[in-house]
Amino acid sequence: MGVQSIGMPVRREEDFRLLRGKGRYVDDVREPNEAHGYVLRSPHAHARITALDVGRARAAPGVLCVLTGADLDRRGLGTLMPAVRRRRRNGTPAFVCPQPVLAGDRVRYVGDPVAFIVAESVNQAKDAAELIDIDYKLHSRRMPRRYGTITPETRRSSTKSASGARSIAPSPRPIMSSATRR
Repeated sequence: MGVQSIGMPVRREEDFRLLRGKGRYVDDVREPNEAHGYVLRSPHAHARITALDVGRARAAPGVLCVLTGADLDRRGLGTLMPAVRRRRRNGTPAFVCPQPVLAGDRVRYVGDPVAFIVAESVNQAKDAAELIDIDYKLHSRRMPRRYGTITPETRRSSTKSASGARSIAPSPRPIMSSATRR
C-alpha cells in the first residue's frame, strides 16, 4: 500500500474474499464434542426474582448444564471484579461496584442475565431456556421529581436530537443566546 492522501479511498484486502462468499467466520468452525451456550435474559428493568425453577430445563434432551446466579455463588464465581484496582487522584482506592455474572435475587435492567444454558446445539439450549420457570415481582419505576413529568404539552414540545433520542423534559428557564447574556 502506498502513501495515502486525505479523501482517497482505502483499498481493503478482505473485500474481494467477502463479496464472493469466501469469508470464514467463527460460526463456520466446527470442533469435535463442542458445546453451545445460551443466555436467558430478564424482560424486566427492575424486579425481584421470587421463584426460579430450572428442573425441566436440566432434564431437556441435549442439555449439559444449566447455571443460575445461586449456582455461581456456591462455586465462588458469582461476581466480576476488575483485575487492576483503580485509584483516585489522591491515591486512595476507587470504589468498585461488583458486577454479578448472573442475576441472583433481583434483576436491575432489561437484558440482565438470569441463567446460562449449555447444550449440544444452540437450538437445544434455546428450547431448554423456554422451559425455565421464573416468577418476577415487579418494583415500581419511579423517577426523581427533578426530571419532571410527561404531559401532553411536554410530549408535543419534545425535540429530537441528531442521534434520534427525544428530549421530553422541559427546560427550567428559557434558553438565551450569547447576545442577550450580558
